[in-house]
Amino acid sequence: MNHQPFENWIFEERPLPPDQEQNLNQHLEECKTCKASQHAWLSLQEEMKHSEMVSPIPGFSQRWLISLTERRLREQRRQAKKFVLFLLGAASLSLILLIGLMIMDQSPLEWVIGSLHTIALVTIRFKQIQLVIYSILKSLPPFVPVIAWVVFILPLGLLSITWIGALWRISMQGVSEK
Repeated sequence: MNHQPFENWIFEERPLPPDQEQNLNQHLEECKTCKASQHAWLSLQEEMKHSEMVSPIPGFSQRWLISLTERRLREQRRQAKKFVLFLLGAASLSLILLIGLMIMDQSPLEWVIGSLHTIALVTIRFKQIQLVIYSILKSLPPFVPVIAWVVFILPLGLLSITWIGALWRISMQGVSEK
């Protein structure tokens, strides 16, 4: 005999619709297994209603909170490792695909020439930026008083120190949740 819908209905906490209730009662009259299950379930519910709550062992809350922070820290580390592995995998796959594309598209001599060209361009651009900044800084001091430089540089330095301190704190202690 198929007991599945009746077993589900026996353990259902919400009231059943009238047709299901009638089918269940009819089945319970015929099936001793389901009737025993219903009787056991009803007696268990009564037992749970009338039993008293047992208080936890002293210090349970503190131990649980300590273990909770440890579990959260372990989970954060596990997620960070997964993320780093994902990034490494994505970077490796991208590099492999790039090398494969380059092998099919260019000769090794073109790679070397392209790499040297890129290095030369980066060096030239860096030198150009350096010269522009140097010329601006060289022309500004006669027009800008020293106090203005102090007012500009001091907050910038304090913000940098604060930023470095915040990064250090987060990396050493983690972010606290309130």
